[in-house]
Amino acid sequence: MVFPNGNLSPEGSGVKSTALAPEFFVDGKYKHRGAAKVFVTEDDAIKAIKDGKINEDDVIVLLCRGPLGAGMPETA
Repeated sequence: MVFPNGNLSPEGSGVKSTALAPEFFVDGKYKHRGAAKVFVTEDDAIKAIKDGKINEDDVIVLLCRGPLGAGMPETA
C-alpha cells in the first residue's frame, strides 16, 4: 500500500502499490500530475474508461470507497 497526499487528498488516501507504474516513483516517492476524473461509483468509472473519456495521464478518483465510506460492494 502507498498512502499519497496532496491537493486531491489533503487528509491522505490509499492506493494498492502494485497498481502504480514504477516510472511514477522519483527518489522513492510517488509523483504524478494529471487531470482528476472523479466518480462516485466504480460502474461509472468503468463506463468512462470504456467510452474513451479517460486519458493516459488522468487520475481516477473514487469517492466514498472502503469500509468507512459507502461500504465495500466487492465483498457483498
